[in-house]
Amino acid sequence: MVGPGRWLTIGLALLLLVGGLLKLVSSLYYEVAHHSRWLGDLRRASVAAEVAATVLPGADAARALGGRLASIQGDSKGLLEAYRPVLRHAPADAYRWVELARSLAVTDDFGPEFDRAAERAHQLAPWSPAVHSVLADILWRYSGRLSETQRQWLYPSLRYTIHNQAERHRLLDSVARSRRQHAFCAEYGYALKRRNWCDTIDAELARCASGRKLNRHQLRWCQRMQALPP
Repeated sequence: MVGPGRWLTIGLALLLLVGGLLKLVSSLYYEVAHHSRWLGDLRRASVAAEVAATVLPGADAARALGGRLASIQGDSKGLLEAYRPVLRHAPADAYRWVELARSLAVTDDFGPEFDRAAERAHQLAPWSPAVHSVLADILWRYSGRLSETQRQWLYPSLRYTIHNQAERHRLLDSVARSRRQHAFCAEYGYALKRRNWCDTIDAELARCASGRKLNRHQLRWCQRMQALPP
């Protein structure tokens, strides 16, 4: 006869096994969502992110990705509904706070909640390249809707990002996909020493449209410019 202690051990082992399987399934679907978003297949990405968050209720990364995908597809309400619960689970996560700030920016809400979210992210991780990158992205995208105080507060993050090799690449890639590189250079090019960057991007985009034979790196860049949302 199996004693209570043995049953307890078996029960705990089963719980750990089930929990591990759920985590694995959630992680796999999250990777599918992330990869599909990168390829521009937003519908598949959204479905995969929803499955990942449903399978594992604590999968905040999947829930946050689902919110970003909702935003890209015009569902601003879905975006905020995704991020606020994430922050209840992880109030000390700087990147989630800055993503909430970006979510509010997408919905054109630059009020007190936006300021609190951006400031909280900066307080939690003042030297984080990832946090500065999102703040920089907010600044260049929504500069015309920000107050002068907000622009001045966010500008150091733009400078910080431009001087970080990995984050600079992502930021300028995003600007190029938006086809707003001339506006970016006109406003920030001189101060950031990026005045000639727009000419380079123009040449790259012209090469993509020319139909000329491209090497592997050039072809991948052109495909990303066409497939990914800005």
